[in-house]
Amino acid sequence: MVHIVPDSDIFERMPKLTGVDWKNEAPVKAYARRKLAFFREYWKLSEGFQDDFIPSIQVLAGTGMVAAALLKDSDLTLEAETNYLTAMQFDWSDASISRVCFDPENPWFKAQRWILEAFLEDYDGSYGILPFTHFDPLDMANQYRGNDLFLDLELYQEELHELLRRCTGAIVELETYLHASTMRNFPLPGCALAGMWIPAGNYLSCDAGDMISPEHLAKFGIRYTGQIVKSWGGGYLHHHELGRHQIDNWASIPELSVQFLNRDFNTKHLGLEMEEEIIISSRKLPIQFIALAAEFLKEADRWATGKFIVAVKCNTREEISAVEKKIAQLQ
Repeated sequence: MVHIVPDSDIFERMPKLTGVDWKNEAPVKAYARRKLAFFREYWKLSEGFQDDFIPSIQVLAGTGMVAAALLKDSDLTLEAETNYLTAMQFDWSDASISRVCFDPENPWFKAQRWILEAFLEDYDGSYGILPFTHFDPLDMANQYRGNDLFLDLELYQEELHELLRRCTGAIVELETYLHASTMRNFPLPGCALAGMWIPAGNYLSCDAGDMISPEHLAKFGIRYTGQIVKSWGGGYLHHHELGRHQIDNWASIPELSVQFLNRDFNTKHLGLEMEEEIIISSRKLPIQFIALAAEFLKEADRWATGKFIVAVKCNTREEISAVEKKIAQLQ
């Protein structure tokens, strides 16, 4: 599968997160509709391309809001393009850990549910929806513990496991609630994002897993993410090319549908360096990544020996035409 991404400055016009009254339904839904209008404009850029792109929109209003949705009595620092949990003490006391829970009246969860409702109310069959942007349990623990998480892996292992169990339960409860209520009558199961559709489950992010060893991820990450995607029947796992050493770890979860590695500065890019071990791993669990047009044209024949979903960034119409011709040759 290939998605051609035209190079564009359109994302500079994304609606800003500041100036929105997140505690009230009407302004939140107005923001959601501005975001939907923006994405309709973005989708037009890909009209007519010979790729597999599925228009989709994601319920996401800053990573802090994702974390706050499952943390009682939390507060956010708001910025134009993101937000984050206001500095707080989160220790290993029962009072701290018990704050991690799913509550449908949590104001930050309600704000994200209103965004989803607006996408559903305006739904016309022309786009897919990612109904909630989840951190996986280890990434949630990183939100709540900050960089202390990386000491916790050795110094507070039992306490960390308890926190991860709480995070796992809260994520499953939130998703179950959404599908029993807001998503109940939506005709498209699973989730859609990044130009593709996952038939069951939802999105999980685990950037924290890229910064630890495979042994630590196997002990503190895989089992909990595995419990979630097993309950969902599938799932989309996001991390980064910094975590290419974890590719085979994630591929050990049989219920996962795909893992995506985001492209970063100062890292080895899959589009430039693709070890045979990664190709072999992709046959167990498909891998999505981003490549430049020149990389795709040079390496696509080799990638075709594995299972990859490639977003190809093109700077010119000539590059798009060359990529389309290469796609036709591969089919």
